[in-house]
Amino acid sequence: MDNFKVITADCLDAMSEMEENSFDACITDPPYGMGMEEWDHSVPTKEIWEQTLRILKPGGFCLSFCSPQLYHRMASAVEDAGFNIKDQIMWMVTTKMPKKNHLKQAHEPIVVAQKPFKGTIKKNFEKWGTGPIDTTNTRVPWDGEPPTGWVKGGHKRRKFGKGKGEVNHYDILGVKNKCKKEEIDQFLQEIEEALKIQILNLPTRYAPYPLTGARALEVEDLIAEDKRQLQESYDILSDKEKRKNYDAGKTKGTQEEFGKEDANPTGRYPSNIIGEVFPEHQKYFYAPRVTRKERGEYNDHPTPKPISLMSFLIKVYSPENSRIIDPFCGSGSTGCSAVIEGREFVGIELSEHYSEISRKRIKEYTKLK
Repeated sequence: MDNFKVITADCLDAMSEMEENSFDACITDPPYGMGMEEWDHSVPTKEIWEQTLRILKPGGFCLSFCSPQLYHRMASAVEDAGFNIKDQIMWMVTTKMPKKNHLKQAHEPIVVAQKPFKGTIKKNFEKWGTGPIDTTNTRVPWDGEPPTGWVKGGHKRRKFGKGKGEVNHYDILGVKNKCKKEEIDQFLQEIEEALKIQILNLPTRYAPYPLTGARALEVEDLIAEDKRQLQESYDILSDKEKRKNYDAGKTKGTQEEFGKEDANPTGRYPSNIIGEVFPEHQKYFYAPRVTRKERGEYNDHPTPKPISLMSFLIKVYSPENSRIIDPFCGSGSTGCSAVIEGREFVGIELSEHYSEISRKRIKEYTKLK
């Protein structure tokens, strides 16, 4: 049985009939509003993204390609619909032709947004199966043997401000180190008062003006994390032994102190820049290209995306065995990648001509899987 479906319809009408919280991710390449074709008259409306938000599960990601000129309109419409903008991916592409009085266009931005969720990512994943991104199975392969002998601990060894250790607990509470014997009572009183004031002021730090529903949920998580960090700092500085150990915790960041570890053998941590770069820089990025074979001789769509590019995005932003929606299916590149990666796919396409091309291409890739 095929694990995909391509619907010929207006995406707003089609999605309005779909069940809420029924898809894990939306990955799409919609009209850019550049007037290239009759269907390319504008970027998708806020109403379309509202329906996308409704049918995605909490924590589900929405990725949308766009042009550099109208990225702001695309991102604004997505955010106004209720999504949280989480990132911007740059797809670097050098095959585009330069235009008069313009620099040669060498990238296309991708809006990365997420449907708001309550609680932690872990709890959301346990309930809905969405929320975290996959940076384990999407690493960029090393171009040789992985590096060895790194100092263990990575970013956890970094120090901020004048703190001695991983974080500066004095700066977090906004107090000075007054730990001399004659000053200790005053110090303990100061940090107790500082903890109360800092917690009281947290809401205005992130929300000096009224928030949308989506941002309000995000701010809740930020405030909760800051409360945890403030309490941790207070617990350390108010305890004589813990404070003594913290103050003595100077580090030089050497292998002798922390030990050593080798690089992850599966590859480098993936970047939010994807594209063609010079060979000496290629190792830092994942750089797919469209091939004539994957396009298909019968495919006359003007803007198909590389299968490898869409597969990479699907692996990062959708869980295994998940369900993906593409409201602007085009010639089906997202669908081809979805079936390759073992996801269920539903595409919506206004043109029956391109719907037929999508079905044919996806079936071909289903056989290759």
